[in-house]
Amino acid sequence: MADWGPVFIAVVLFILLTPGLLIQLPGNNRVVEFGTFQTSGASIMIHAIIYFALVSIFLVAIGVHMYVGTFTLMPNWLIIDCNTVNSALASLEREKERGAYQLYFSHRGANLNYTLNLSRLPHYTTTTSRAFPTVRERKKREKVRERMGDWAPVVFGLVLFVLLSPGLLFTLPGNDKRVEFGTFATSGRAVFVHTLLFFGLYSLFVVALDIHFYTG
Repeated sequence: MADWGPVFIAVVLFILLTPGLLIQLPGNNRVVEFGTFQTSGASIMIHAIIYFALVSIFLVAIGVHMYVGTFTLMPNWLIIDCNTVNSALASLEREKERGAYQLYFSHRGANLNYTLNLSRLPHYTTTTSRAFPTVRERKKREKVRERMGDWAPVVFGLVLFVLLSPGLLFTLPGNDKRVEFGTFATSGRAVFVHTLLFFGLYSLFVVALDIHFYTG
């Protein structure tokens, strides 16, 4: 199951803290300016610091999670620890007579995707489940991660926030050209396009590639 909590928080903060869209701190003529669609190096630095602080609070200190997937682990689910899909199905057939129709598939290797045909069981059709570590390994990892924070979503979010801030490196689309570089100016369309780029790259690193940086 994919955790989309970091993606949601990072994208929302990227939109709200893009310099020049809602607020610019510091402004070009005042300490704070609103809706100017202008930016500067100082503004991007200050907004990046604010972004880093807020995303660290939500993702590391609080630990916001939004899981999207086929299965959700429940206390009464059947835990099957096996190394192959065939052994999983064989174990499931043995447990079928006991009425254990819910499956949480555990795998000792890397995180892989398997397609299990559960159509012969009540209330189930062909579905896709995620391969997980064993119960003992999972509990051990959970205890370790309780003492360590995953800083990958924070690092990727901060780097992408700076690199994709409209007007710093490039603006897509620009005010006069399709692409403009180093203009320190933005627009509503540019913020929208840069947000899509941010969402795509951030989802790739955090959800698809599932990269983690643990400290502690």
